[in-house]
Order: sequence, then C-alpha cells, then structure tokens
Amino acid sequence: MSVLKIYPPRWRCNDDVKQCAAACENCLRLVPGGEEDVFVCDDWYPTTDPGPVCTPRPWGDCCDKAFCTRSLPPICQCADEVASCAAACKECDMVESSAPPRFIFRDHFTGEPGPKCA
Repeated sequence: MSVLKIYPPRWRCNDDVKQCAAACENCLRLVPGGEEDVFVCDDWYPTTDPGPVCTPRPWGDCCDKAFCTRSLPPICQCADEVASCAAACKECDMVESSAPPRFIFRDHFTGEPGPKCA
C-alpha cells in the first residue's frame, strides 16, 4: 500500500462568513435556503505556512486536553478546567466538583486546536 503525501501541503480558510473576500475565487454557500446566508471560501493554497488563524479559538491560544475528530479540517473541543473562560468562548460550564470554582469549555472549533499550554 502506498501512502501519497502532498508537498507542499494545501490549505484553505474554513471560516464561516457573511460575505467572501473579493480575492476569493470559489465562494460556497454553506446552508442553501437558510434564513441567514453563510459562506466559506473554497480556495486552496499550496504552501508550507498556513498563515494566521482567522477565527480565534474559543479557549484562547493553547489547550492541554484537546479532543479532535479525524476529519480534515478537524473539529476540536478543549477539556481544560480553567479559572475563567476566554472572551471568545460562547458556551462555558462550571465544573461541579471543583473548589475553587473551575470552568470547562463546551465550544467546538473547526481547525487545529493550537499548542499545549504546559
């Protein structure tokens, strides 16, 4: 069995946006016929540098306990218990058995989880 590796790797931005940038050549509507139009730019770029993360991860810059799907791009969740949730986090729950109070992120993020904190 042969494993084909693509070099340089190909990247695309997976941000859901209300309108694609003017430079986008292949803009896709994600939910046709929905109440709100949501698009993603389906342009792929061959490069070794994927560039900056456009949408901030809900848990911030790092995560020690990331759980991700094996899809490309992965869909990740961070299970770190923290003193307070990051500003980008939309769904944050208090851990019941913790003293002092700790919180855990419930948001999902499409993309790499980022580096470990420790």
